[in-house]
Amino acid sequence: MKLALTLSTTLLCLNGFSQAWLQRADLSGNARWGSCGFSIGDKGYLCTGTDGQVNFADLWEWDKASDSWLEKTPFPGGARREAAAFSINDIGFVGLGRSGPGTPGLTDLWAYDPATDQWSQRTSLPAEGRSLPGVFVLNGKAYVCGGNPLSPPYLNDLWEYDPLLDTWQQRSDLPATGRSAAIAFAAYGKGYVGSGNDDSANFSSKDFWEWDPTLDAWTQRADVPGSERRTGCAFVINGTPYAGGGWDGTDYLVDFHAYDASTNTWTPIPNYGGAGAYTPVAYAIGNKGYVGTGGTSGGSSDQYWEFDPGSTIGIQDLPEIYAITPFLCDGQINLNGRSTTAVISYAIFDGSGRIVSSGSLKQAVIKLPLLPAAAYVLQMVGTNGISRPWPFVIAN
Repeated sequence: MKLALTLSTTLLCLNGFSQAWLQRADLSGNARWGSCGFSIGDKGYLCTGTDGQVNFADLWEWDKASDSWLEKTPFPGGARREAAAFSINDIGFVGLGRSGPGTPGLTDLWAYDPATDQWSQRTSLPAEGRSLPGVFVLNGKAYVCGGNPLSPPYLNDLWEYDPLLDTWQQRSDLPATGRSAAIAFAAYGKGYVGSGNDDSANFSSKDFWEWDPTLDAWTQRADVPGSERRTGCAFVINGTPYAGGGWDGTDYLVDFHAYDASTNTWTPIPNYGGAGAYTPVAYAIGNKGYVGTGGTSGGSSDQYWEFDPGSTIGIQDLPEIYAITPFLCDGQINLNGRSTTAVISYAIFDGSGRIVSSGSLKQAVIKLPLLPAAAYVLQMVGTNGISRPWPFVIAN
């Protein structure tokens, strides 16, 4: 399976443009996928999930100022995976999900107050339980769309949760195939849901829909770019939504795009800085986006990355790195087509997204350190900030 990654801002600065993704402190020793998360103030929260064998009920708080994680009061609803999470008025909410493979979806909802580090139960979803729903927050209310009740057919209903009244109200169904693991966000005064597992031949989709809260009506918009995908993620910074990642059934995806509702267009941004993953957790804190954990080709991940839109540059022309043909030979990577005029920096990542070697290309050869037999990715970054991954395998 293909693994693609990009460099962090800690590694390089090219022609005055810092890279868009910066690696932050991992959730060290607590790798997982199927988690959920939310942000409140300058803190991020990651809750529940699984390592594929054990489900978790823990809650972790990330402090932006210290770039550190602190374990908080565990989620009282019980260990689970693929739950939903959101925050409204400085209160976090976690619920739904499932307790394991082959188990029915759950309906319960819990509120977390970071000021007291305490949980309280709220009104359960008055509908079929589900895991992996699409969730967005709009005008002080949360919206839950679709999900997986137990097995196909997947759901396409839309439910509105009012935290002030602690009540649920059903709204208009998504006028498309039911799905789970969709990308969802709110922006431009509308709600958006797209991609996800629609039980098609490849269990992935790319259609994208806009929900108008005033009309309670859906309109189809431009497809999510790239491969059809499921279990991707999204965050919104200063009104601009960014979406990507996930899995297409074969590859773990790292592409991300910004969406502009006024033109109904998607614009690519630099690829995700970590290992491509399914079910990553994503949210925004201030003017930065955060993506972490998830299932990768190397298994469960504890990665955590920060996206800075201020360092994003327009992707228009392909850089010199796309004229290079790498090949592995005798403990080094030869770069056919490498010019000596353009500055190119590189990093080599292992299957967990760790950097095992990095530097600047001063010639058409990268001499490798002694590495164990495994799959790796060479990531080259050109002077315009565009990155190109090249996966390779070191055999026994």
